[in-house]
Amino acid sequence: MPPARSQLLACLLAAVALLAADSFQPPPALAARAIAHVSQVSGGVVYVDAGRKEGLAEGDSLVVIREARAVAWLKATYLSSHRAACDTLRTLSELRTGDQVQFTARALPAPAPELAAPAAPGDSARGLGATSPLFAASRRKAQRSHVQGRIGLTYLLVDSQDRNRLTQAGLDVRLDGRQMWDAPVDVSVDVRSRRTSFERSVGAGTSDDLTRVYRLNVSAHDGAGRYVVTLGRQSSSALSLVSIFDGALVESRGASWNSGLFLGAQPEPIRLGASSSIVELGGYLEWHQPEASEKRWSVSSGVVSSRQDGATNRDFGYTLIYYNNRDFSVSASQEIDVNRGWKRDLGEPLLSPTSSYATLNMRVVPSLSVRAGYDSRRSVRLYRDYISPETEFDDRYRQGGWAGLALEQVTHLRMGADVRTNAIGGADRVTTWSGNMEVVRLGQTNGALHLRLSRASGIGISTSLATYGLGLDPLSGCHVELGGGARSTRNDRFQLQDDSRWLSAGLDLTLLRRGYFNWTLERYSGGLSPGTQMTSGLSWRF
Repeated sequence: MPPARSQLLACLLAAVALLAADSFQPPPALAARAIAHVSQVSGGVVYVDAGRKEGLAEGDSLVVIREARAVAWLKATYLSSHRAACDTLRTLSELRTGDQVQFTARALPAPAPELAAPAAPGDSARGLGATSPLFAASRRKAQRSHVQGRIGLTYLLVDSQDRNRLTQAGLDVRLDGRQMWDAPVDVSVDVRSRRTSFERSVGAGTSDDLTRVYRLNVSAHDGAGRYVVTLGRQSSSALSLVSIFDGALVESRGASWNSGLFLGAQPEPIRLGASSSIVELGGYLEWHQPEASEKRWSVSSGVVSSRQDGATNRDFGYTLIYYNNRDFSVSASQEIDVNRGWKRDLGEPLLSPTSSYATLNMRVVPSLSVRAGYDSRRSVRLYRDYISPETEFDDRYRQGGWAGLALEQVTHLRMGADVRTNAIGGADRVTTWSGNMEVVRLGQTNGALHLRLSRASGIGISTSLATYGLGLDPLSGCHVELGGGARSTRNDRFQLQDDSRWLSAGLDLTLLRRGYFNWTLERYSGGLSPGTQMTSGLSWRF
């Protein structure tokens, strides 16, 4: 067996063993799942709008949820009554203000009897005891319908030195409604519209209007939410490998098991318009931890079959594993294609592993963690709100196997280093070394300094990357970020040299608790595309 696959198999077996050992532990008493939101992101520190009064304690774990999928894991480090500063344990996507956060709320101490408001006879609200059936019924009625969402305006300006200019104005609307019209019906909407104009130094300019619908669906369920039927454009965390589809998903949700069946069509890839070219169907089965468990884990498997214009397109099965506690976490996924029809005629085997991913993080001592992983997933071009030389570097050298260390000293210093080797698909081997250092929570302004150095080298090509930054919180709800970096690439095969440098400044403001403003200015010099890029956004969460 190849070393990479044997490592992946070892990770999977270790995760299954941990799940079997932990699944029979009773959940902690007096705990409940609670929901908060990301209020600000400052380098490696994430601020959440929940604190001690919401049941958080220092050291507690939090999960960031976006589009029904976990995208980051946090640890509460400093708390106030209604706010928490969290360290980032692991992220799958860039965090954004307004992202939903879930955590296990601890039971709060009961108020002293002399502080409790006395029940006044005849009072319709205060006169009812907290355990009164009438009080409970009125509270349930008030909480029946709940709508939350975000409306955002964005603006992007890219001005290059060759006098070409790109401007883009955007409008985003996201909405999630629960128990709509006092009925067991939920709705979900995510629409993003852009108008892009491109002015050329030579020739006529162009403009384009683009509106993409990422979610537009309605769900009907029973009162307990155990059986759910969703119709429309949607995605599912258990079907994350399928991405967006238009159709129907029927799910059964239990205390420890979830299952589902779906039938739908993929939207066309450019504008995400409705299309019937690719039709797919499949199902999944998921085993997960009880809701109140401190250890978060899940094992899910599924099968998917798709046809394009009536012909065989792709048939595959997959398995996803996730486990996380205070000292150990592992996540892994494996896809296996079932080749038939024209694929077998071309010489493909009946079964072929097509995508593997595994990552492991283990705390050896309180201040030292080791991490390792393997990634052979194919590269897929996705839309991003933000692209920089750093994100391009990480995307280019993402595949391969890696191992590293993370060190946290006292409360202010964090350091990490890792090495990654890439030889996916028979390409030339590339080795990447990275090191980073952060000094956080300095003084009353919560100052943060961070530095990263990376180098990738292979046959005939080498790239070095250095980034640095300084973050400050001069006022409550205000964050200022200054930074910059340099990237140098040398290609000996074609005698090419590309040196880029950039400086950046950013400002994030919280307005009246629900409003957010952000502004970033970046100046690039050298390289293939020198110029200035400015982004700004204004959003309101309701």
